[in-house]
Amino acid sequence: MPMQGIVLGREPLLRLQIQSESGTSVEVMAVVDTGFTGYLALRPSDISALDPEANEPVFAQLADGSIVQVETYDGFALWLDRRSKVIIVESDGGPLIGMAMLDNCRLTIDAVGGGIVKVEALQSGS
Repeated sequence: MPMQGIVLGREPLLRLQIQSESGTSVEVMAVVDTGFTGYLALRPSDISALDPEANEPVFAQLADGSIVQVETYDGFALWLDRRSKVIIVESDGGPLIGMAMLDNCRLTIDAVGGGIVKVEALQSGS
């Protein structure tokens, strides 16, 4: 079943439930960011609420070309009616859904205020 969100302030938003290994969960409104190649970025406060164990820090390249060290965590997202394993990157910028989450999906955005954001799984051979 497709996921549906809304465009607000020129940002395509989807509501997403994130869980830790222990089952603790948070719900966020996340921006679909096609320039972010990872799975999911969350604010430190959202990560703290999940209380996950940190992985080894990794280096990431930001849009301005700078390289920064970031904390990462394992978690799960309720994605297209399935519990999917994700790597969460800590970011002060707010919740982001990256291209890794969109693998094998079709993303449709009606790029007007109040427009529909839709993600659906691609069928084999599409």
